[in-house]
Amino acid sequence: MQMSLDRICITLGFKCILLFSYSTSFAQHIYDHMKAPPIAVSEWIGVQPPDLEGKTLVLEFWATWCGGCIEAIPHLNDLAERYGSDSVLFISINAYDKKDKIEKFLERQPLKTSIAMDRDRETTKNFQVQSMPQTFLIDKNGWLRWRGVPGLLTKPFMELFFEEDKVMPPQAGNPLLYTCNIAVARDRTTSSVSVAEGDKYGIVAKNRSIRDLILLLTSFLGKEEYECRLKGNVPLEPALDLEVMADSSLSETFVYTDLLQRLVRMFRGNMTTVKENMDIWYLTLVDEALLKQAQSVENEAGSLEPEENKTDIYFHQVEIFRLPYLLGDIGGKIVKIDWDMPGRYNIRLPLSDFNRICETLEHKYGLRLEKKIEELEVNVIEFK
Repeated sequence: MQMSLDRICITLGFKCILLFSYSTSFAQHIYDHMKAPPIAVSEWIGVQPPDLEGKTLVLEFWATWCGGCIEAIPHLNDLAERYGSDSVLFISINAYDKKDKIEKFLERQPLKTSIAMDRDRETTKNFQVQSMPQTFLIDKNGWLRWRGVPGLLTKPFMELFFEEDKVMPPQAGNPLLYTCNIAVARDRTTSSVSVAEGDKYGIVAKNRSIRDLILLLTSFLGKEEYECRLKGNVPLEPALDLEVMADSSLSETFVYTDLLQRLVRMFRGNMTTVKENMDIWYLTLVDEALLKQAQSVENEAGSLEPEENKTDIYFHQVEIFRLPYLLGDIGGKIVKIDWDMPGRYNIRLPLSDFNRICETLEHKYGLRLEKKIEELEVNVIEFK
């Protein structure tokens, strides 16, 4: 299913709001003596307009297509059941969906909060909402006390506020949390990926497709592209910017698996893991003397140059550890290697068929491709 940009972001010039924000305690903010902005609701769904005067308000800004918002619904429903009353109102404000879409969504996923529509996005602008889900806490005197993500509204947090009128401070040292923002790409002219390491590790990706991000996260999980199978209508839009940062004490496997699952769910996808038998071709060295004859004495970086007749391909100054990737590309096979030799090599191979590639590698360069059948775990990601 291809999603149009007007369903995903509000565009004003080149400025887009985030379509998803999964954040740690660093993202919450405690206000001091600040009056809450005005709440302008265009329509209430399923309830009579409540009297907000003198009430404690828990405002949640959400949309039907926001994966993080959907995941927060069970938690918010529990909070509304536990703490909601005539004096404490839980209100979910939607500024992006039409009424009929919201009503259809509520048939599948009921909310136990009061649903309000902000058609003109006046309240959204008043509260300067730039990410979703986004939650605000307003006390009975109309003071804005807190802003953050709904997952931070824990039982201790809520009870401290209701019983002692105090807001729990940010837990700035908690290493079990990480920050992530995914936004519609601001700049469509360039595309990039950078990686951070150290006390904080993470990824900054700019102007990448959903497919690219899925395969990128798959690679960070130590899996090859063939261990991730995309099915169905993979969304072509929007191009995305992604920033994720985590404490070094937190497992990369946990962070990137969690992020991959959230990204898939955000765009109505489903991910399952299956085990499959696959043909794996291992590159082995059978004649070192033959391979050394192809070793280059030059030092410049390598390149791939197809011959003019397009029947051969010339790997110029290629390092051995790169050969499996190149052979996999031209042969359409899964090729692995568990050894290496220093230096760079000049290797010319035919493009006719994989059998001739195998023969040329062995007879001319002393390299053999041997097939084994292995059981591998494959992430199957299907979009509707």
